[in-house]
Order: sequence, then C-alpha cells, then structure tokens
Amino acid sequence: MSTIEALEERRVGARLGGGEKRIEAQHARGKLTARERIELLLDKGSFEEFDMFVEHRSIEFGMEKTRIPGDGVVTGWGTVNGRKTFVFAKDFTVFGGSLSETHALKITKLQDMAMKARAPIIGLYDAGGARIQEGVAALAGYSYVFRRNVQASGVIPQISVIMGPCAGGDVYSPAMTDFIFMVKNTSYMFVTGPDVVKTVTNEVVTAEELGGASVHATRSSIADGAFENDVDALLQMRRLIDFLPSNNTDGVPEWPSFDDIGRVDMSLDTLIPDNPNKPYDMKELGRLVPARRHLAGDCAPLQSYPGATHGMAVAVPKGRRMTTLLEVENLSRSFGGLVAVKDVSFSLRAGRITALIGPNGAGKTTCFNLVAGALKPTSGRVLFEGRQIDNSPPETVCRMGIARTFQIVRPMREMSVLENAMIGAFSWTRNVSEARSKAYESLESVGLAAKAHARTDQLTLPDRKMLETAKALSTRPKLLLLDEVMAGLRPTEAAGIVGVLQKLAEGGLTILLVEHVMRIVMEVASRVVVLHHGAKIAEGPPGEVVADPKVLESYLGAGFHA
Repeated sequence: MSTIEALEERRVGARLGGGEKRIEAQHARGKLTARERIELLLDKGSFEEFDMFVEHRSIEFGMEKTRIPGDGVVTGWGTVNGRKTFVFAKDFTVFGGSLSETHALKITKLQDMAMKARAPIIGLYDAGGARIQEGVAALAGYSYVFRRNVQASGVIPQISVIMGPCAGGDVYSPAMTDFIFMVKNTSYMFVTGPDVVKTVTNEVVTAEELGGASVHATRSSIADGAFENDVDALLQMRRLIDFLPSNNTDGVPEWPSFDDIGRVDMSLDTLIPDNPNKPYDMKELGRLVPARRHLAGDCAPLQSYPGATHGMAVAVPKGRRMTTLLEVENLSRSFGGLVAVKDVSFSLRAGRITALIGPNGAGKTTCFNLVAGALKPTSGRVLFEGRQIDNSPPETVCRMGIARTFQIVRPMREMSVLENAMIGAFSWTRNVSEARSKAYESLESVGLAAKAHARTDQLTLPDRKMLETAKALSTRPKLLLLDEVMAGLRPTEAAGIVGVLQKLAEGGLTILLVEHVMRIVMEVASRVVVLHHGAKIAEGPPGEVVADPKVLESYLGAGFHA
C-alpha cells in the first residue's frame, strides 16, 4: 500500500467518527452527524478540514486504550454562498462530543484563524460537557475557548447552533456569542441536568422543561430562534450569513434593490411618535421596504388589483373563471414527524361565511396560517381568485385580499383606537388621510366609531376583539380569516359580534371562521368544514355536519352513541 493510499484509508476511518452503529443511533434520534451538518451548512465541495487525526493525550482511567481520530470535534473552513466562514461541529458519536484538552485546542486554533482572517465562525453543538476523565486539563480547555470568545466579540460574527445536548462547561461559550439558535425537541441547554436537579431539590423536571428550545426561545430569551429540525436550522444559518458583515470593518453586505429610489412613503410621518418616550415598532418600517417582486409564468397580461403597492402587479392565469374565491387542494403540513394538516381540501364561495371547526389540536390554526402565507405547505396548494398563493409571503397574500385575526388580541396600547385601525390601511396606501378614512369606515363597520379616539387600554375584551377585526378590515380584504373571535365572551357579547359578521357577509365579504361555540356556528355559517387530527372528516351544511357520527365521535369520544 502506498503512502497516499494509507493516508486515504486513515481519512476514511476518521470520517466514520465513533463508528457506524453510533451514526445509526444518531440518525435514530432524528439528528445528523457532525460531518453531515457541515456538508449542509457550507457550499458544496468548499470544506477544508483541519487536524483530522488529532487524538487525546489522556492516560488516566484506561483512556489510553480508546483513541479516535478527531477527538470529538470536526473543525475547518469553507464558504457560505461564496463567503469565507469558519466552522466547528461537535461529534456526539465520539465520546459524546465531550471536551478534552486537545478537543479545546482544535477549537481555539480555529478561533484564532477566524480572527486573523476576519471571517465569521459558527459552532454546531451536540455534546455533554467536559470529559471528566481529564479533570482539570479539560476544564482549562474551556478557559482557552472562553477567552477567545471575549476577544472576538464585536470583531467577527460568532454564531452558536445548539443541535443536541449542550450541558456543563459547553453552555457558557454560546452565551458569549452573538447569536444562539436551537433545534426543537432535540436540543437542550443547561449547566446541570434533570437528574442533578432531582437529587438536590427533589423536583422532577424533564430536559425540555429545564432547557429545551421551547423554554429558551419563548421564556428565558437565551435563544434567538428555534427550528423544526437540523436541515431547517442549517439552511437558515446560510441565509443569516448573507445579512451579516464579515467583521467590524468590512461593512454590511449590499444587495440589489428593486424599489424606486424616489418613492415617497407618507406613512413614515406617523411611524415615529412625537414623544421620544413612546415606543414604536421597527417591524412596521421593515414592512414598508418591498422585497423582490415575482411574476407567475403562463399568464395573461398583468393586471393591477385593489390594495397593490406602488409599481406592483399580479399575473392572472389564462382561461380561469373565478367560480370560487378560495380553493384549498390536498393541503398538508408536517413539523418533523408530526403531521398537523393532512391532505385537506375545501373551497369558499364569495360572500358566504364558512366555519372551520374541530377539537383542540385538530389543525385549524395551522390551516389558517397556510392560507395566510405564515406557513408553507409540505404538499398541496392554495388558490385565491385562481392564482396559486401558497409560496407567497404573508404581506403579499394580505395585499391580494386575505386578512386574518388572531386568538389573542394585542393592540398597541400607546396608540388610539383609530391609530390601531390605520395600521391595516398602510398595507395598501402611503397616504395618511386615506388610511384614516378607511380606518374610520372599518371602525363604523364593527361599532367602534364612537371610541375612535379612546386609548386601547380603556377597551373591554369584546371591543378589543372588534378592533382586531377592524384592523383586518382596513386592509380592504376580500376574504377575512377570523380565529376564535368569540373566545372568552359572554353570550350577550357574542350576540353583538354575530350581528357584525352577518352584516359584513351581506356586504359581499367572504369569511372563514374558526369557532368552538357551536351555537354561533349554527347561526352564522352556511357551510362547515370539520378537521380532526389534521384531516378533514366532514363538510356540508351545519345541520348535516353536527349529526355526522364521525363528528360526534371526534368531539365526544368513541363510546358515544346518539
């Protein structure tokens, strides 16, 4: 065997990490290996690995008998969309990804190189902390890493992606980086785990409750975001890199703009309050900046539509008559192994109220999010006025004529009722007078015109629900998606809202209503669609649907007999 052949054989062995059985176990947990993650993150063929054959130096506790090339971390550099990026990935198949002295030195070497090259560094974490067999030597390795985290802070972007356990000493380094992202259901961040918590405090807590993505992305604010799986997380990291400078002297990346440089947006006059102590939402400013405008192929001549932004056009497919307003065809959406919506189809006729019902967890809100553009379907499609919209962003769907409300209403408290209602109008106009006029009209439609200049914190719950509806109406929708607008209301309060919905429908507005109160559904809906475990189990007039045995069973259980 030649030297080159022997070297390649060693490389093949090093790439296997802890071996095929441990790789299979990693996949069984729904996780990728360290090398698979790097391959997804970096541009194809760009990865240059460092120190592939490094092994630990420990001779205590029999460790001299177990040496694996790479020592539990893969390090190197490559490109992300053509930009130089340094990356290290903890390898859970090798000693559980635990940190030894040489493991730490591989990471610090990479950190030093990233600083010299003034390029971003990304750490992919899937490890159980320090390698206890090495004792103080391993702990000292953390100090080397931490010191470089501090030195790189504010100089180059540092990104941490938690893709498995991240415990003990490992958890401190991500806390010093610029961004932390997690993967739902497989990643955890805590200094000490559930077993120690139970021993010390006698409290039983799961790893997810102690330090999962649901905790750190919604409560502790340690994580900047959480993703459904490894693939989604890594693809989003590639996107993030596009928006970041390589270092503190490089300047931000520049992307071509498709907006008119001379465009005037009058709504900016009302975005920032006169009182400097009042907050304002920067996201509103972001929404005023148009993204790339896509036009569909195989289309008739471009036509403008009500509510379109300046210079935007919509393409209408040739030969399609608008017999229905909305068509949902074989729509499915999965979150990892969970299927939230499965092969759902239904259509909405213009000017009618349709109810979407089902037990909790049936997939109703997910279906709403798919129609509104907040989620992209795994399969199937959504057609609005004959145009396929399931790949359009929410702001485009809104401008096309679909507006939605939310179960939990959160009006801007420092703004008046009228100012809140005007927010919806700015989706189609930059003229403050036009927005104010439309907002008044919307408030009159829901019975809030007399309270137009009141503060929102003075409103009752029914009034806040109607303000949420008025904001949606201010977008000038053709289809209104109402998500449990009656929730939490007394019967007399709900009756007033029923009258509002009926008047809106009489005026030609199409409404899709998610509602649990069957009395309301029977009163307002001309048609009902029933979901259960993500699938449609019934559709038809309300009287027929409520008598359907499958519907009764989904609500009352298999033991129910009429």
